Amino acid sequence: GDGDGDGEWLLIPGDGDLVVTREHAKADVAASGTASDLALFVWGRGGDLQFWGDKDQLEAWASVAP
Repeated sequence: GDGDGDGEWLLIPGDGDLVVTREHAKADVAASGTASDLALFVWGRGGDLQFWGDKDQLEAWASVAP
């Protein structure tokens, strides 16, 4: 397969940590796309994603991504 499939992940920043769980939950901001596009976004290289929610939270995430 291509590595893409249905799934939801919740990322919660903490005191120097990032807690990652695989669950459906209410979040401040959400992104949807292929696994490869999500990986590109996390590494600051774009990605064709759809976003919902708090744009300030999205920008904060992008500012600390590697």
